[in-house]
Formats: sequence, structure tokens, C-alpha cells
Amino acid sequence: MESQTVQKKEPRLLPIVKLDGAEYLVDVEQREFREFKNPDNVVNMHSEKGRQIVNEIAGGQWDSFGVDSYPQKGMEV
Repeated sequence: MESQTVQKKEPRLLPIVKLDGAEYLVDVEQREFREFKNPDNVVNMHSEKGRQIVNEIAGGQWDSFGVDSYPQKGMEV
């Protein structure tokens, strides 16, 4: 039996930008914006709306949000 090594992905910090009252996670790796409160609302960065978001946030202030897909017990923030 072969042993398999599972590598844990490191948590990523995704910047958050605001546009027209909505907050979007900026996922450069996937080249998309995902609405924070409605993650099914995905905007491709190269779409018309995506380019509008990029233009609006250029030079603006960004917040960040940590994403980790693995549960961690006993962690406090």
C-alpha cells in the first residue's frame, strides 16, 4: 500500500473592496470578485462590471479577510 501525503493549503488573505454598498472579495488567483454576503454572485475581473470595480478601487483603501478551508480548534482572534 502506497502512503499518500496530503498537503494542507495555507490560508489566504483576500482583500475586500466596496462598490455601490456591496462588499466583494478580490480573488486574484481566480481572477474574480465574489460578493461577500452572496458568494454565488461572482464577477469576472475581465467583464464590464469587473473592469468597473477595478477602476473604482484603483488607489482606494482595501480591507482583508482570511480564508482557511480547514477547521482549527482552540484558535482565538
